[in-house]
Amino acid sequence: MLSMKEIYELSSGVEYHMRELEKVIPALRDVKESLDQLKRSREGEFLWQIHLLKEEVGDLKNHLRRYGLQEADKYETELKALKGEIESSRWPSAVEPGTICDTEEKLQSRADGILNLVIGEELKDKTFLDFGCGRGHVVAAAKEKGAQAIGYDISPCELPEGLFSEDFDKIREHGPYEIVLLHDVLDHIEKVDPITALQQVRAVTNHNSRIYVRNHPWCSSHGGHVYEHINKSFIHLVLDDVELTRLCGCQADYNIKVTQPFETYRHWFSSVGFEIKSEIPIRKPVEAFFLDPSHVHKRLSEKWEDTTEMIKDMEIEFIEYVLGNPNISPDII
Repeated sequence: MLSMKEIYELSSGVEYHMRELEKVIPALRDVKESLDQLKRSREGEFLWQIHLLKEEVGDLKNHLRRYGLQEADKYETELKALKGEIESSRWPSAVEPGTICDTEEKLQSRADGILNLVIGEELKDKTFLDFGCGRGHVVAAAKEKGAQAIGYDISPCELPEGLFSEDFDKIREHGPYEIVLLHDVLDHIEKVDPITALQQVRAVTNHNSRIYVRNHPWCSSHGGHVYEHINKSFIHLVLDDVELTRLCGCQADYNIKVTQPFETYRHWFSSVGFEIKSEIPIRKPVEAFFLDPSHVHKRLSEKWEDTTEMIKDMEIEFIEYVLGNPNISPDII
């Protein structure tokens, strides 16, 4: 038990500390108010930054809408849906798998078919030019049929010397040619435009020449030539180049994006002075998969103003032409 003296000493000490604490309380109150003020200031600044960020996002959305671009979340959702369709069995094939020329034997058979079906005339002793000959299978097949054949292409070819040249001046030296073939060339030509290429052809023909052309429009089911990588009809129309790489791991061949084939090709030929002697479209009905409401149909429809015209153009697989050169002029290229 504490004595009176100890109690007195303790009470005196407590009283002293209470007086000292009273001196500190105003300072502590000032510190608290300063901290509260700083907190309110930082919260206000944070809320203002959030407000500015929301405004920037809103402006960006308006900008995207103004230029017809989709917001990222909508775009990714659409792309995911398209990927699901690609991976399903619902999406029709672009070509029958057995018709893909993936062997040398099939390439040679294809060359014979081109001569028999696209040209379809006797070649023996005829001067023959395959303009855009690729690897030269058609030139070799024409040579076997007795033609005086030569191929021209901007890329090197496996044909032996005398049957091929990358130099058009050498091609000109062997002209004029009675028969010229442009098979799946004009829609994919790169270093010159189609009209310039046709002017070159006209320069090595005369009024007796027959020019056989098979055009393969971009709007056809396999116009992008991606069927060896992913055999899906019209996929090159539905996906752009970046999306093809991202979803399918491939790229479409270079292609002039023709969506009005008849008007475009007739313009090319008339600009050069060729006469169209024959025009035969090869058509295939467009499957319902592409016409029913879907992301696929939406993307296709964006490339045409008129859905009826879209279907007519998409039906075209190829258009085959026989051209004549009625008014050859010596001053052409």
